[in-house]
Amino acid sequence: MEPSPNLHSTRLFALLAVIGAASILYAGTGTTAQPADPPSASQSRGQVPPAPPPTPAWNRGNGPPLNLTGYTLAWQDEFDSRRILAGDASGNTLWYAGAQGGPYGAANVGVAPRSDVYLVSDGVLTIRAFANVDARGQRTGSWYSGHLQTVNSKGEGFAVQEGYFEARMKFPSSMGAWPAFWLKHRTKWLDPTAMNVEVDIVEWYGGDWFGHHHSVHLGQGSARRFWSDYEKAGVDLSQDWHTHGALITRDWIVIYLDRIEIGRFPTPEEIRTPLYPQLTLSILKQPETNAVSAEAVSPMDLYVDYVRVWVPNTRR
Repeated sequence: MEPSPNLHSTRLFALLAVIGAASILYAGTGTTAQPADPPSASQSRGQVPPAPPPTPAWNRGNGPPLNLTGYTLAWQDEFDSRRILAGDASGNTLWYAGAQGGPYGAANVGVAPRSDVYLVSDGVLTIRAFANVDARGQRTGSWYSGHLQTVNSKGEGFAVQEGYFEARMKFPSSMGAWPAFWLKHRTKWLDPTAMNVEVDIVEWYGGDWFGHHHSVHLGQGSARRFWSDYEKAGVDLSQDWHTHGALITRDWIVIYLDRIEIGRFPTPEEIRTPLYPQLTLSILKQPETNAVSAEAVSPMDLYVDYVRVWVPNTRR
C-alpha cells in the first residue's frame, strides 16, 4: 500500500507463494483461489451484477475463529468524536492525516485534516474521495482522498510490536475504489535508512467484489520482497459491514475476515518491531487504460465503525 502512482499495476492480483525458504500458508481448504481478471468498466455496477464464485477457497465456516484469550484491549477509536491532526503536527490525538504523502493510485493526499475528507458523525468515520474537475466541471483524471495513521511524521503516536489490529469497515460500492487497512513500522520515521516494512491486512478493488488481498512487504523498489495471498470471500464485500483484522505474533501474521482466519504468513524478523495502523481510500487506475474508470462514483465514501488494538497480557 506504499504510495506510488503505479503500485496497483505491480500488485493487483499478485499471488507469490515463496520467497527464499518461507512459504505462504492458506487457511481453510489449503488451496488458493485464482485471482479474478482486473476489473474493467464493463463490470461496473448496474451493467453486470457480480456472480458468486463457483468454488470459493474460503467461506465463513472453514477457517479457524479468532481467539483473544490472553489479550487486552490497549487502543481504540469508536469515532464518538473527531480526533485528527495534521500529519506533521504534534498533540493529543488519535490520528494523523496524510503523513505518508502520496499519491495513492490516482488520489493525492495532503497532511491537512480536511473536514470535507474526514467526517465523523453518529459513531462512524467517513473518508471521502473526490474527482477533481476543471472549469467546465469535467473530471481531470486526478482525485483527492484521505489517509490516516496513528503515528505522525516525527514518529510520535501509537504503535505496538505484537497484537491484534482490527477495523470494522464498509467499502465503497464503486469502480475505482481501493480501500485498505494496513500497518507500517514506527522506525520508518525515526531512521531514514530503515528498511520499508508493511503488512496489508486487506486491500480491496472495486469491480473484484468478492476478492480479498493481503500481503507482507519488505524493502523498496527492485529490492522489494513480498508475500501475497488472494482469496474469494463468499459475499460481495462492498454490500455490508465487515471486520478486518491481523494477529501479529512472534512467529505468525494471521489475517482475519469477520474474525475467521483467511490467511497467514510467517513473521519475518523485520516485522518484529512496533507497528501502527493506517486507513486509506486510494483510487484505482484501470490496468488496461492507466485511467480511473468512468464509472467511479464521486464523491466516494469509505465508512469505518471502529479501529481497535489488543495486546498480549504478557508483553515481550
